[in-house]
Amino acid sequence: MSGYGGYPARPADLYPIQRGIVDFSGVPERHEELLEELARNIADPFVGLTSDGRPRPELYPLEPSELDTTDAADAARAFLTTLSPDQHQRARLPIDSEQFRAWINAFPPEQPHGVLLEDLDPEQRAGAMDVLGALLSDRGFQQVRDMMRINAALADVAGGYDDTLREYLYWFAIFGDPEPGSPWGVQMFGHHSCLQIFVYDGHITIGPQFLGAEPRVVLDGPWAGIRAFDEELALGVDLMAGLAAPLQERALLAASMIRAELPPELAHPTEGRMRGSATKDNAVIPYEGVSGGEMDEASRERLVALLSWYVGRLPEGHAERRLAQVLEHLDDTWFAWVGDVDVDRPFYYKVHSPVIFIELDAHAGIFIANDEAEPFHIHNIVRVPNGNDYGRAYLAAIRATASEPATARAGSAS
Repeated sequence: MSGYGGYPARPADLYPIQRGIVDFSGVPERHEELLEELARNIADPFVGLTSDGRPRPELYPLEPSELDTTDAADAARAFLTTLSPDQHQRARLPIDSEQFRAWINAFPPEQPHGVLLEDLDPEQRAGAMDVLGALLSDRGFQQVRDMMRINAALADVAGGYDDTLREYLYWFAIFGDPEPGSPWGVQMFGHHSCLQIFVYDGHITIGPQFLGAEPRVVLDGPWAGIRAFDEELALGVDLMAGLAAPLQERALLAASMIRAELPPELAHPTEGRMRGSATKDNAVIPYEGVSGGEMDEASRERLVALLSWYVGRLPEGHAERRLAQVLEHLDDTWFAWVGDVDVDRPFYYKVHSPVIFIELDAHAGIFIANDEAEPFHIHNIVRVPNGNDYGRAYLAAIRATASEPATARAGSAS
């Protein structure tokens, strides 16, 4: 198979990529800006995505948790015991390492941190997957695995990238110490599947999480039948289509998905309409569209259904606690749209509150030669705004508590 959706594949020698590493000196000009954005993002001190440049305090109290994360910590420690000394050195980083932010949903310009799952033996790879499986719901884990398999299926569609478009061409790392009472984290990233997960004694927060698929539906080969984002697309259309006409008009940022017809902030050369993607840890994105507080009860229920689906990537118990946190801000949860209100047409939507940020966008082709967005190439990101991507707000709270004098802690507890 070569090409998809009536479009041919782009030339097999268009991108100078070898085993997932891209030589940016040889990529098309429209991709060069991404390299600069990657460098700037890591150089800038972390603030977090905000609506006005000022993180809101006290959104993420680190309260005692009755939930259990010991299975995940056990899996992480078991995985680490399977590694050679050299692998162990590359797979372990401090919990506050800036490398936690050094992820990309495409292909890095140089050898990144972490161990490459492709290079691990089957036992080691299974151990890494066990760690992710313990930190995601069954559905969330299956979705991540589907994205990895779609990446392998894309090799047949694109042609010429067999050493890069592979099921396990993803970098994996453990941050911190997966021990009781210690904050730690997990990262896996590569083409169209990127997870940054922070864990601390009954708390799990995932963000940024990036999932993507080109193509969205696998038609042939060993992974034929895999479908990505059916619910995310359908729930978004249901919400937009169900809004009262005046609210739908206000939610619509632009009716067209054609790049030349969009304002610059909705026509990035590689990110399309997305403003919170890989290089945008400190993005300032104002609220826009319509808020949950303006919606009627039926639309609010549809908004809750959409939020619940995304939060449901977390394990049982953790998902319910996260949803409760998100619903505290339902009146201040903003919804915006670009494009057609049709699940078979390209569109973009954004859900933005003080504690959750979601974007889903149809994209132009990278390996498939569609120059405008099509619904068979989807990008999706979920962030934790106001400073808790990478669990940074939680980590600050842990360290602040640890630095308090014992008498002060005793007094605050009384």
